[in-house]
Amino acid sequence: SAPVVRTGTLEIDLGARVVRRDGLEVELSPKEFEILGLLASQLGKVVRHQELLKAVWGSERADIQYLRVYISQLRAKLEEDSSRPVLLVSDPGVGYRLMVV
Repeated sequence: SAPVVRTGTLEIDLGARVVRRDGLEVELSPKEFEILGLLASQLGKVVRHQELLKAVWGSERADIQYLRVYISQLRAKLEEDSSRPVLLVSDPGVGYRLMVV
């Protein structure tokens, strides 16, 4: 079965496509889950913008702005303080990573 990834108060069940924060289920859109799932599957490692765009939108040429919008939506749902993210961290010019906390 697919793994369950845990970091901080976050639990991501990749098989059931369920995300919990502090034990409570968080509603994510399919695209939000795909982005988070990809980051969770490479926990602690940076995932390049192109890799995320290709996986989620099917093209590396998709607008990187889409990614920024979805990441900020994810931060609003998952971070204690979305203006100072500790889970979904940006590597400027490279990509994003889901941190081990």
